[in-house]
Amino acid sequence: MGFEINGFDELKKHLSKIENNLYKMSKTDSLSFDELFTSNFMSKHTNYKSFDEFLSASGFTQLFEDIPDDDWDIYVSQHSNFTSWEEMVNTAAEQYVSKELGFE
Repeated sequence: MGFEINGFDELKKHLSKIENNLYKMSKTDSLSFDELFTSNFMSKHTNYKSFDEFLSASGFTQLFEDIPDDDWDIYVSQHSNFTSWEEMVNTAAEQYVSKELGFE
């Protein structure tokens, strides 16, 4: 019986931590590329240590927002484990949320 109560208490603490982390995340208006694409993420999925290195190596000289989507998708698919920019962003966002909520 003590184990069940102890397990419930641990679950309650964990859920409370998730709730607090979710509240903190709700107060965030935006994320930088460095926050979303951590050095760990970039090293795992590309040959670069940062998003800045990844972008610099692309050879695109215009502002990031001005890079044609199709061209950027091709670069991402050739220089990462992802088939598209959307897949890269979605994976990074999932990992960010998981970490911020305390699942990692």
